[in-house]
Amino acid sequence: MKELNNINTFSSSDPLYFQIIDKIREGILVIDNNFKIKFANNGFLKLYLCKFEDIVGKNFFDIVGEENISSWQKAFKEDNEYKLYINELSISLNNKEKLKIRISISSLVDQNGENNGKIILISDVTDEKILEEQIKYLGFHDALTGLYNRSYFEEEFKRLDNSRNYPLGIIMGDLNGFKLINDVFGHLKGDDVLKQVAEILVKSCRKSDIVSRYGGDEFIILLPKADSEVLQNITERIKKACREFNAESSFITISTGNAIKETDNIDMEGLLIEAENAMYNAKIDESKEAKELIIKYLEKKYQERRENINENLNRKLLIAERLAKSLGLSSKNLTELKLLIKLHDIGMIIIPDYIINKPGFLTPKEKKLIEKHSEAGYRIAESTGNLAAIADAILHHHENWDGSGYPKGLKGENIPLLSRIAAIIDAYDAMASDRPYRKALPINKVKNEFEKSKGKQFDPYLVDCILYYLNF
Repeated sequence: MKELNNINTFSSSDPLYFQIIDKIREGILVIDNNFKIKFANNGFLKLYLCKFEDIVGKNFFDIVGEENISSWQKAFKEDNEYKLYINELSISLNNKEKLKIRISISSLVDQNGENNGKIILISDVTDEKILEEQIKYLGFHDALTGLYNRSYFEEEFKRLDNSRNYPLGIIMGDLNGFKLINDVFGHLKGDDVLKQVAEILVKSCRKSDIVSRYGGDEFIILLPKADSEVLQNITERIKKACREFNAESSFITISTGNAIKETDNIDMEGLLIEAENAMYNAKIDESKEAKELIIKYLEKKYQERRENINENLNRKLLIAERLAKSLGLSSKNLTELKLLIKLHDIGMIIIPDYIINKPGFLTPKEKKLIEKHSEAGYRIAESTGNLAAIADAILHHHENWDGSGYPKGLKGENIPLLSRIAAIIDAYDAMASDRPYRKALPINKVKNEFEKSKGKQFDPYLVDCILYYLNF
């Protein structure tokens, strides 16, 4: 380390003194009144990637980078003699790295009160500033969607609530069927849908509009200088964007309600209530259609999944008719049984393809995931008018007669009759059809499997019925 010359304030020659200065993380630089460099510690040399012998005696402005000169000149100009000056600058280093630095400039005064130059303390605050920006961002934004949050909306409403921005419009929107989406697909899929809604809203609005997530599945847009025509046009753009998005196999619909403030005689709460009431009125008319759109999407995905399954549906329906007749089921129960045969595994749409088509044995984790399909199917059916009657039967079609099944472990006649019938028909079809992991079993093998499972997996009486009516 080079010692200072001719600067009385730093007259100490104790090596420990300079070791301490060199250990300081911040950069320390001393310049004279002509901006000639007299001293630099290791913190400064590391920051600027230079050696002391290469900069000592040189003009300060020759080593800080041409693009940074104006920022430093401004800092020195604002520096008041004999007072500490603190500021923050953005600089580019020799390696082109951009940094945020905090500088402290103080006058270097000798024992006679003469000003001999400046001491500059430089702190790299880049990470600190990045963290500050992140905290600031999170304070005003919704972490999931990236939209502004409710607090920011309320602050901006107060700021824009003046005659210069009238008419001040609000559009409140609510994602339809969000509970069903979460129940069927899980919260991760629900989060993805919320992100897609956010993208649709931003693309549908003007740059000056403030799009915020108001909470849960509700969104709100603040529109300065927006009359009823502007609000109507943006509402239509939102609906059109949803339709275009859904054309690529999706199910997003958003019910909206508008309100406009044109004078000071209505406050924010009153405006929000007006927009919210309009939104819920629209939701009454649109929620049924939205739910049907989701169900249609689910059924389409289910049919696509079934195309990859070697299943003889006609054979299964024929067996169902024979069993229904032997059991004396009503025509209503037969209709429900046939619907159950077709859709009992609709919950399988939540299971990844790689598990469905896996040729080998499933892992315990994969088996647990497979078992979730009956509950997913129940939630789908329960939310759908034409499937609600078979919701319980879907839920319990994997229960076993001896109580070893899932999801509830029901036993014997506590298992719905339609579930017991569907389970035995599905088992027959599985054994009598080719599978990715094996060929179809011969008839005698199918019979033996049923006999072994009688009173365990299956209702003993139903086993006797299917064996008899299949002429085994």
